[in-house]
Amino acid sequence: MRIVFLDAATMGSTPLHEIECLGEFTRHESSTPEQARERVRDADVVLLNKVIVDKAFLDAAPRLRLICEAGTGINNIDTVLCEERGVAVRNVAGYSTDSVAQHTWTLILALAGRLFH
Repeated sequence: MRIVFLDAATMGSTPLHEIECLGEFTRHESSTPEQARERVRDADVVLLNKVIVDKAFLDAAPRLRLICEAGTGINNIDTVLCEERGVAVRNVAGYSTDSVAQHTWTLILALAGRLFH
């Protein structure tokens, strides 16, 4: 299985060894749209964060079966076209849920206690 990460720099220093051992793994720090189309030519799985997945991208990746979004938003991916072509799309569903809830309550308490006044 060929796995390609197109914009790994968006992950910072997050270790990727658990993904690397799943197949032939290639890491690119960033990719222009043209580079992305070239780099996914033989990919089965693509990891990305900011790269746009459109018709041109999918046309360049005939073997592609899975796109993993390294964040929560998938607005950079044409999910309708992916579904039509049998390409699964997954994101990080539980990303920062606890910290968002904690931050929300911190702001509520700050407002209720008039902290900023």
